[in-house]
Amino acid sequence: MPAPLAQPGAERARAHRGSIAHAGSIAGQPATTIPLPGIATRPGRAHPVSMPTLSRHLIVDAPADAVWEVVGRQFDRVGAWATAIPRSAPILAPTTSAAPRQAAQSATSDAPVAGRVCHTGVRLVPLVTERLVAYDDANRTFTYQAEQHPRFLKTARNHWRVEAIDQRRTRISLHATVQPRGVLGWAAFLLLRVQLARVAAGFLQDLRYYVEHGRPSPRKQRQLDTSKR
Repeated sequence: MPAPLAQPGAERARAHRGSIAHAGSIAGQPATTIPLPGIATRPGRAHPVSMPTLSRHLIVDAPADAVWEVVGRQFDRVGAWATAIPRSAPILAPTTSAAPRQAAQSATSDAPVAGRVCHTGVRLVPLVTERLVAYDDANRTFTYQAEQHPRFLKTARNHWRVEAIDQRRTRISLHATVQPRGVLGWAAFLLLRVQLARVAAGFLQDLRYYVEHGRPSPRKQRQLDTSKR
């Protein structure tokens, strides 16, 4: 867990509140809500054929190594700081078939775990299993793909990058793609997107607080205290 850092000044705090950027369409594909915590944006029009792509960027007042320790090396411990994930656990078992297993081991040879299981607390999406498919500790990047995900999704993948701006500031970049499964998948996707956008905003707020203060946000701490009773 990173050591607590000094509180940012009012001017810097105001600048950072506007530092989350939403990218538009990429290669002609529309940006839209991604049904996983932390990678959703405001509701937009979905396209029934193309695979939606989304990019987000967040600047935090914390050293890059401390941020990477939280999101990369402690990938499976997201439940320790994200209110949207009441609890999480590591995946230790390899993928089932030989070819995917060899490819995954090559791309994730320095990963701390194979992936994570997230308990979301959301009735329609109670459990999400996310497996690392690429992990580069030296360059602070990783990519994970949802395996045990809602049935209305065909694929869901997310790429993270952590970059140092200077000794005390870090840019966190997320690039996600998702493909709903058929017409019913798109219908479920559209029904959930508003709720998931709210969850995602809280997810990033929790991440900012955790890496800047070295402890869970007040609302996450209340959740942890409640679970111990």
